[in-house]
Amino acid sequence: QSISRDQLQEVLISYLIAFETGSKANLTDAARHQLMKQRSKKTNSQSWSTLVEFEEDALNTFNFLQHDLINPFLPVVYNFQVASQIVRSMARTYGQWQNSECRQMAAELRSLDLIGAGRVSLDKLYSLPMSATYVFHESTEYLRLIGALDEGGDAKPQVRIANYLMGPSNCIASSSYF
Repeated sequence: QSISRDQLQEVLISYLIAFETGSKANLTDAARHQLMKQRSKKTNSQSWSTLVEFEEDALNTFNFLQHDLINPFLPVVYNFQVASQIVRSMARTYGQWQNSECRQMAAELRSLDLIGAGRVSLDKLYSLPMSATYVFHESTEYLRLIGALDEGGDAKPQVRIANYLMGPSNCIASSSYF
């Protein structure tokens, strides 16, 4: 059975979400997955945009490489074999794409560190507007668990930038899906 470009894009986005979620992903609850996709679209606008951009780039690259085989007078449809090829390509290039996103996040965090100490005040991190490129919302418990929360001394709690970036929900993605 073949599917349209729009349908394939939905499949590829779903794959990327499952890939990013890793072994925590519930692959049997389609309704929950769709709800998660809708929530991601609304709350993580920058992250969502970069995910969609990565997916569209993979699909456009595939189409470009196949342009001499595609009939321009017929609607383009995709079968399972083609979708699998695109997914394999995305899995191979995901690390490079994610590395770029991590560099952007690191630069954003460093811009909040005005004295160059490698730390950002927890208050400053949480007070970023929803329109910011990155919105940080991890709980203090989570930050403490990953070693990113510095509560020492008399100063207000601070987030260690390097530890935050290396946390499991950020720059080091692991997945059991390929």
